[in-house]
Amino acid sequence: WSTGSQTLNSTNNTNTVTGLCPGTYTVTVTSGCDKILTQVFTIGGTFGISPTVTTSSTLTINCINTTGTISANATPVSSTYSWAGPGIVSGGNTASPIVNAGGTYTVTVNYLGCTTTATVTVINDNQPPNLTTAGSIFEINCLYSSDSISASSTTPGVTYNWSGPGIVSGGTTTHPVVNAPGTYTVIVTNPSNGCTNTATVAVTQNTTTPNLTAGNPVILNCAVTSIAINASSTTNPVNYSWSGPGIVSGGNTNSPIVNQPGTYTVTVTNPLNFCTNTATVVVTQDIATPNVSVGAGFMLTCTNTSGTLTASSTTPGVNFSWTGPNVCLLYTSDAADE
Repeated sequence: WSTGSQTLNSTNNTNTVTGLCPGTYTVTVTSGCDKILTQVFTIGGTFGISPTVTTSSTLTINCINTTGTISANATPVSSTYSWAGPGIVSGGNTASPIVNAGGTYTVTVNYLGCTTTATVTVINDNQPPNLTTAGSIFEINCLYSSDSISASSTTPGVTYNWSGPGIVSGGTTTHPVVNAPGTYTVIVTNPSNGCTNTATVAVTQNTTTPNLTAGNPVILNCAVTSIAINASSTTNPVNYSWSGPGIVSGGNTNSPIVNQPGTYTVTVTNPLNFCTNTATVVVTQDIATPNVSVGAGFMLTCTNTSGTLTASSTTPGVNFSWTGPNVCLLYTSDAADE
């Protein structure tokens, strides 16, 4: 006995077979090497029933619906089901199993030994959205007390959600503004399938003021009418900027020349983080003339051919220097003497 599609329930080399499902069967009778008879039988009607089956339409699972139900509906209703496929979670021997993976699922329906198969396709839509961040590190410094970090996605319709220690505004946009150092995490979500992607941006902070030491106070006087003041910094690099009443030159150096008394302020700026430090140098001026008084003059005669001139000063520490037509004696003293 042979058949094109059915499996015989009895041996296929006897004169009787039973439990046949509908279909066409061929029997060949031989004696020795001679073929005696070939007969074709069509089995149907009351001799057997082959089940029929319909299945559900295509199922899509994604990041929101991570599982789904596929189904088959067979007649006769007492048929049994057996499913095969890549992700059967439960119900593999029922009409409606639960699955969690994409692929092709095959159901075999059996009724009294007669079987029929059908398939259901499950699509797995769990592709995360595209996500890139504009740079990996941003810095907060003395010029930028807050900064804008950013992320972008080529996936249409995504939403953004940022988290981190100092989000000022824009936490659900592509460009939030932050004002504190730390790690900021963005989650983008594709609303069409619920899938997400994450990325981080590191924000650092550099607000260290540059080192600065100002020079000692200096004095202008009648002999020193201009003088250099100075400042220094161990921070490298720094820029210098002086302000004050009488800067002659070098206002952007560490040693400007000044010619007026007053307070001079120097500001040093670190161009790497724009932080500043200030210090002052005081310039005083001593141009007070010393006090001096001289004694009365006298007359030289033939009898009094010489005499003494006297001068005195209440200013401490002065020096005396005389000039005239015939000074016989030049006398100087630190005291208010002649």
